[in-house]
Amino acid sequence: MTAQLAPHMRRPGGGFWGWLALRLMRRRMRAMNEWAVALLDIQPTDRVLEIAFGAGESIARAAARAPSGFVAGVDVSEYAVKVAARRNRAAIRAGCVALHQGDAAQVPYEDNSFDKAFCCGAIYYFPDAPGMAREVWRVLKPGGAYIILARPPEALLAHPAFRKNKHR
Repeated sequence: MTAQLAPHMRRPGGGFWGWLALRLMRRRMRAMNEWAVALLDIQPTDRVLEIAFGAGESIARAAARAPSGFVAGVDVSEYAVKVAARRNRAAIRAGCVALHQGDAAQVPYEDNSFDKAFCCGAIYYFPDAPGMAREVWRVLKPGGAYIILARPPEALLAHPAFRKNKHR
């Protein structure tokens, strides 16, 4: 099972394995994502960016805290974008949320577009983590807040999917 699931942990695809990967990530990452949203202290008019949003639960949390603001997300997985779009359908229709499939090292927004940004539990999967960080700083307004949360290395190295993919 681990061999089939491992590639989907970095980039969930469709089908059973993609569904399972997103489900596992949602469960394992829920507390970390809730903490990130709380730490950001999102205000009603804030513009917020999430990198690697997965199933879109944190996008929904951030949008609920910024009802007069805007929340955007970038995720490499086309399947994750579809799942998150279903979860955030009403906010997308209202223009409060936008989701993009693509490389986080190329965020599709102007300089100084966001008040706050976050990325939880995914930094180690980026082939160009410094490029992603530069992009987030580029789109973040001066004085904005940027949070990256990650599991400790020993927790990652113990995870079978991580070991099998050799993302070290």
